[in-house]
Amino acid sequence: MARRNKNEYLMEDEYDDEDNQDYDEENQEGVITKEMINKMFKDLRQVMPAKITRKEIMKALEDSNYNFEKAKAELNALINSKPAESVPKPSKEVKKHPKEQAVVEEEKVKSSPATKPIPSESTPINLNQIYPNIEYDCLKSSEPRDETINLVVIGHVDSGKSTTMGHLLFDLGYVTHGKMTQYEKQSKLQGKPTFHYAWVLDEGTSEREHGVTINVALKHFQLKDKNFMLLDAPGHKDFIANMISGAAQADCAILMIDSKKSSFSAGFKEKGQTREHAILARCLGVTQLVVAINKLDMRDWEQSVYDELVGILDSYLVTIGYKKENIKYVPISGLIGENLTQRAKEEKLKAWYSGPCLAELIYEFKASKKAVNKPIRACISDAYAASSEYLKGTCVSAKIEGGAIEQGDKLLLMPLDVVCTVRGMMTGGEKAEVAKAGDAVEISIQIAAEIDISIIKSGMVLSSIEHPINIVTSFRAQIMTFELLTPIPLGHYVVVYCASLKVPAKFSKLEKLIMGDKEKKRPKCLLSNQTAFVVISTTERVCLELYQNYKGLGRIAIRDDTGTLATGIITELIA
Repeated sequence: MARRNKNEYLMEDEYDDEDNQDYDEENQEGVITKEMINKMFKDLRQVMPAKITRKEIMKALEDSNYNFEKAKAELNALINSKPAESVPKPSKEVKKHPKEQAVVEEEKVKSSPATKPIPSESTPINLNQIYPNIEYDCLKSSEPRDETINLVVIGHVDSGKSTTMGHLLFDLGYVTHGKMTQYEKQSKLQGKPTFHYAWVLDEGTSEREHGVTINVALKHFQLKDKNFMLLDAPGHKDFIANMISGAAQADCAILMIDSKKSSFSAGFKEKGQTREHAILARCLGVTQLVVAINKLDMRDWEQSVYDELVGILDSYLVTIGYKKENIKYVPISGLIGENLTQRAKEEKLKAWYSGPCLAELIYEFKASKKAVNKPIRACISDAYAASSEYLKGTCVSAKIEGGAIEQGDKLLLMPLDVVCTVRGMMTGGEKAEVAKAGDAVEISIQIAAEIDISIIKSGMVLSSIEHPINIVTSFRAQIMTFELLTPIPLGHYVVVYCASLKVPAKFSKLEKLIMGDKEKKRPKCLLSNQTAFVVISTTERVCLELYQNYKGLGRIAIRDDTGTLATGIITELIA
């Protein structure tokens, strides 16, 4: 077979993605979608004080025919007509929590179902302390559970991530034949006959209508004696924030590659999502990677195509920090199920590939070391009301970054500085008495009745009372810049991502560049592929930690409207 020119994959910038075009066209026509309403609601929630309730925001949006500025004006008028009161606002001194005061407060809340904020004192805490190791009795007394490995699936839009993983879950028996038949019929009625496997993970109405993954889907599955939590991340660049939140939770990743020439080129070109996802995953802590070369059935299972793509990707992945021994490659077809859970049966593939299937490579993944002996830190990604058997009332979805949580524990909801009680938990779809670092959990919390659920948002943290998480608006970081379209000047406004947090910020100091053994102090700007120490200031008080204490809460990604500018680690918390 003739070997194709390597550059032929890299020079094609256009790709055919009809579903994505439909998505863009609908928004261009001025249709008010559910996603647009949700975004307006979240933006208004951020700028409105806590005393404005969810119902009041939604009423203002409806009255203004979903015009953001008119709704904002209506709410401002409402604020002026309301008496000053009621919902506790975060204190500006929330960082001060002596252990003695916490003990006193715990005694108070035992007899009260609606707990109140802990008052702050004047003694400052050490923002950059190294936390002591803690032994949790609940881990000794509880029945041991198998370690859960968090696996994120990343890659360019329309590379087949949801289809492949949905088919894998079906083959493993996690989706019934009856349910899959139902998905087939429904997807055909919507004019998307090949999307039925994707619907296993894409459960939202908008996701199914547009054929685009929007939110990170969570599914648990087991291979032999190993438990996995699957995080299916969106590939569309408009939802990169959701991809980052998924990758920040992961121990390992599958990078999905569309082997069609034009699709590969679109993802691998500068600012393509194949490149950006691979870089972000590595900088957010992923070190183990399986690269799935998908849709090879559409290339007649040509070995030359597979070898070409492996050659291009291997050299690139090593240059951005993955170790060669931690990268595995596998040829697959997610739609027809070839080489997913059983080794190759297709004769054209068997002629040149006799290696492991995708499921076998997934089984080889190992869980990363977790901060089980550190003070409790659970990063909230969502808040909602529930009335199920195990979860009732105010609930949060969270990833535990440190420590262990037991039913009945009293924790701080930060940065609101409010005490709450753990009423119940679920992990892996099952009730849990205890959850520990590394677990993705659903937690039912008992909290003061006047705390509106709408003010609990992504980026907040459930923290231990004795060692509360730090609340800051300024920090020092060591960062590495990527390929930049323009230099980064002092004062440049960006968005910082850390675990489930997303916050506007700016570069308030460019302190020094690191160039091998040399340093350059106070550079005027940052250029591509530079290592620098900078000070970043956020527009609001946020929960952060030193990388040395909690890797997940000390890693950051920095973006603006041109894409991802840099990633780095927090070396000092300032104020």
